[in-house]
Amino acid sequence: METLFEHAGITSAKEKKKRIVEYVDAVTEKEWRGFDSFEDGKSWDDFVKELKDLDPEAVVNVGQVSYLDRICREHTQLSQSNVAEIHSLIRKFKGEAKLLSKVLHNSTLVNKFMQCFTPTFANVIEDKLLSKYGHFKDAARNRHEDEQYGLAEVITVVTALVGRKSLHSDRIISGDIETVGTKESLKKE
Repeated sequence: METLFEHAGITSAKEKKKRIVEYVDAVTEKEWRGFDSFEDGKSWDDFVKELKDLDPEAVVNVGQVSYLDRICREHTQLSQSNVAEIHSLIRKFKGEAKLLSKVLHNSTLVNKFMQCFTPTFANVIEDKLLSKYGHFKDAARNRHEDEQYGLAEVITVVTALVGRKSLHSDRIISGDIETVGTKESLKKE
């Protein structure tokens, strides 16, 4: 993170602490905000020391390609039916990709993300990208030939393809189509 803060010109301890919690999940943020060293007036070095003492794995992994690789290993061979796992992948991957976007090319991030899916689902994603955004070599897309699609575009398509299941109803939403009914009645159709 130090390198990323340096590149972004962030020097104050207060600003660093504010930014660092943008890249962790809500539980971790709550834990870190509870550290004595997180309070205003405490130095960044004090916070890092306390973090290393209490949660050494967090310091080692955040903002590193190895952590992105670990996320991909935890979410491998996902098919369209793995809705919860795909949403988990998207949450974790987006946070880490944001940290690494200044040191990794978009194409590298997209390739790593796409490797998390089964070949069949990856083909479906690519077909949808093509139909939604056009061919990546199209001059109107104003993109370098190595940059097929943006990570945000890929995530948008994946999200639309897997849809989202409501936890509070039997309503299942997929892409632009909404189907109402129980899971059992949908299986019969």
